[in-house]
Amino acid sequence: MIKPGVKFKDLFSLKNMRETTLLTAWKRQSRRDQSRRKNSRNCSIIDSSGTVEVIRKTGFIFPTAKNRNIRSNLSKDFFFASQYNKNTKGKTPNYNLEGSKMKKVFAMMLAATMSLSLAACGNSGQSTTTTTSPAATNPPAESSTQAPDPAPASGKSANDKLVVGFAQIGQESGWRDAETNDIQWYAARATDTVELHFADAQQKQENQIKAIRSFIEMGVDVIAFPPVVETGWEAVLTECQEAGIPVILVDRGIDANTDDSLYTTMIASDHVWAGEQAAIAMNDLLGGSGVVVELEGTVGASAAVQRKQGFDEYIAANCSGIEIVASQTGDFTRAQGKEVMESFLKTYDKIDGVFCHNDDMALGAIEAIKEAGLKPGEDIKIVGVDGVKGAFEAILAGEMNCTVECTPILANQIFDTAAKLKAGESVDKWIMSADEVYTADRVTADVVDGRAY
Repeated sequence: MIKPGVKFKDLFSLKNMRETTLLTAWKRQSRRDQSRRKNSRNCSIIDSSGTVEVIRKTGFIFPTAKNRNIRSNLSKDFFFASQYNKNTKGKTPNYNLEGSKMKKVFAMMLAATMSLSLAACGNSGQSTTTTTSPAATNPPAESSTQAPDPAPASGKSANDKLVVGFAQIGQESGWRDAETNDIQWYAARATDTVELHFADAQQKQENQIKAIRSFIEMGVDVIAFPPVVETGWEAVLTECQEAGIPVILVDRGIDANTDDSLYTTMIASDHVWAGEQAAIAMNDLLGGSGVVVELEGTVGASAAVQRKQGFDEYIAANCSGIEIVASQTGDFTRAQGKEVMESFLKTYDKIDGVFCHNDDMALGAIEAIKEAGLKPGEDIKIVGVDGVKGAFEAILAGEMNCTVECTPILANQIFDTAAKLKAGESVDKWIMSADEVYTADRVTADVVDGRAY
């Protein structure tokens, strides 16, 4: 479904005006941006239903249909275009704009278009230099007395905006959706200074690599992505390095044997620490003895590898009375978490605790335990990782015992770091997120209501 958004000030023409649908358009930028813009229009997100979101506007990708509640918070100078269905090749309206309302909107847009044309004529020949941070709330300052920036290196964007390419893993969990929403919402509020190109890889490494290569062709300033697995990144990261584009790893790392000079920095939690904290909590819940099973994340994902390392090593070294009898991947999804937990319950007569590498699998395990006639949180202690709202609700209901936070709210750190890298500043190799451990005594109704994800 096409849901492009364009800033009112960028509007230069209207096409296909209908009674129930507004189509938006964008003004042409300098010739040196045309190649990158062309590539941007071809970026797409394909979900499991076959619906395609094609982004026809440089600057940002607006949050997807399931996040429409966010739209009401945007300023009135945003308009949203018609929807396009890949299967029917037809258009369906986004909004009903009828009668006098339609006429008023149409008049406003025509007026803005004319004023932009006049402004463009009046500003012809002036050179400006913009210096802002991604989080700036005011438009970029202009100065006709400053010399223009030098021409960019081959393949790099000449845009004054911070141009970031983000290759997301997919939509495997509520945590991942929260991270995506945070990044897209940040960019939507900073279109004067930030230009975001976003791709959804549908949990496939080959799709992430393809997206990263498209970002290289566009000449973005910085590339950021959470690696779906630890290995297999050497070739594409070498291409980024050769193109002179800094790379930020987000919320996950890559294989320790990979040359770490191939990426610039990593913004992530300490997943080994998370596993250790989960082990400490499990030991306390079981009183130092019991039978435990483990629901692992995606095979080869650094978060899964390191959380398992932290949990297993702490139990082996400090909890002689606790036995981990089984460990199997649930692929970080609620459905597979439930399925694997059902298998564990059929295989083992006694299970005292389950450690889940993320909260979505923990919520799936809760369903399986209930269906087996047992009480989650009582008969079987449950510890997860991430700190999503669903886990907090389960803890408040007494069906889950602990979650180790791993915040997905990383947009500020990502864009601030990207701005520093574009400016040539140095940054730490690992920028660590600040996370906490939440047990039942810390979770109240106010805490749950205040949870952002």
